[in-house]
Amino acid sequence: MSTDYADLAAASLVDTAARRVKKAAIPDLGVSTAAARLVGKAAKESFSTLSDVAAAQRVKKAAMLVGKAAKESDSTVSDTAWDALGSFARRSDRHMAAVFEGVWKQLGARRSQERCRALELCARLWPRSVTFRHALLRNIPGFLRRLYGTGRSRWAKQLRLRGDELILRWHASHAHQPEYQPLDVARRYRF
Repeated sequence: MSTDYADLAAASLVDTAARRVKKAAIPDLGVSTAAARLVGKAAKESFSTLSDVAAAQRVKKAAMLVGKAAKESDSTVSDTAWDALGSFARRSDRHMAAVFEGVWKQLGARRSQERCRALELCARLWPRSVTFRHALLRNIPGFLRRLYGTGRSRWAKQLRLRGDELILRWHASHAHQPEYQPLDVARRYRF
């Protein structure tokens, strides 16, 4: 059972338990409706804790998969690393958001080679996920700083060239839509 279905099942059980406690509140025994509400609230808070744990696990797993993909020896992401990351990301929007967090962290890596591989992940994820595109657009100023920051190595130059190419490609394919207007800013920033 995937974690999303587990979260839904747990939420359903919590709601059912809270309703049963409220129905079982018998005035003769001194169990009030307020007590039933407190039990229901505590059950829902424990569910939110379970949800937070599941989110933390998703982020941790995504960071591990992105890290593996970004630390391989050649300049591109291998098919096996991509397959593992892609199957994880396709599970839900939450999983894709966790993948974005992992990619974002890799884009901030000190080594230009790792940032270059993270940019390749961006290139692969952009056409496949609206969630990824919107997350990247919300962070476009930071994205530009991470691409065009300091560095004189061969990888830093390759990162800047590939960044230019991707921004132009993304602008050509999506800038006509209103929610993709930050691409205009990115294009003007660089060109």
